[in-house]
Amino acid sequence: MPGDSSRVYLPAGLLRPIREYVLPLVALAFVLLVPERWMLFWVIIGGQAHFLMAYLYQYRGKKITRTYGVVACVLLALAVLLYSFLPNPFPVAFILVTLFFGAHFAFDELTLHDESWDWLRGTTVLGFVLLTIVLNLVELIPVLRPLAIALIVATVIGITVRLLSRHWPSRTERYLWYLLLLLVVFAFFRADTPLATIIMFTSVLHYLNWLIGYGVRVQGKPHARKYWKETITFALVCTCLAFVYRMSGDTLFSWLFTPMYYYYGAVMHIALSWTISLVAWMAFKKASATEAPV
Repeated sequence: MPGDSSRVYLPAGLLRPIREYVLPLVALAFVLLVPERWMLFWVIIGGQAHFLMAYLYQYRGKKITRTYGVVACVLLALAVLLYSFLPNPFPVAFILVTLFFGAHFAFDELTLHDESWDWLRGTTVLGFVLLTIVLNLVELIPVLRPLAIALIVATVIGITVRLLSRHWPSRTERYLWYLLLLLVVFAFFRADTPLATIIMFTSVLHYLNWLIGYGVRVQGKPHARKYWKETITFALVCTCLAFVYRMSGDTLFSWLFTPMYYYYGAVMHIALSWTISLVAWMAFKKASATEAPV
């Protein structure tokens, strides 16, 4: 078609290794070099933009069902109870997002890599989830350090056995192992690790991976330009609101840009994403069960 030659297409073959091997190093440099206060600030901005984009595309994709609404109402009711009656809800919100985020990250990587679930990938995901949970909680609960060491040893043994077997690991599995290597080196060789640094690292990666991964998917399609415009718009709006909050201290925006509330917002995002997946799976099973035999 006329004009197509003027479009710039980014080769997926180039973006894939950049996303899988370079971006983790960029995220690691971010959490190592940026002061904790500013690290949280920018991660929360990226997180809120990511959540808003997710809700927008869930709505457009007609994923907001009655079940979705019920789950959202329950989560909001729990938030009211959590922040109204607990004197310090921060540890609860932090532990909740720690427990959920590793699984959310790993499952989404299967999606981004276009890979299906099987028991071998399941063991890799389980190892990644357990180790990231423990590494993230070590600073808050130091007694978990021996468990972290035990999990690292178990992970090394599991990876070795897998590499020596005839079941070669998938791209998602190799990517998760690479991240674990970076996390372990970071967590055990940096004594002054601030609380939540591990989850900040995986959060930055998660947001960037979806930004690039979905951008690659829509590349060359009619709505690609719309996607990038919306991405930039949400990022700019969240950045402006965050700076307004930072300069004015307006309590209205504290619900968006303070860690205590942001962590629970992340929990809601994860739970609602899982609700969509569960509803889709149940619909698939129901359709399969009602198919007439051939």
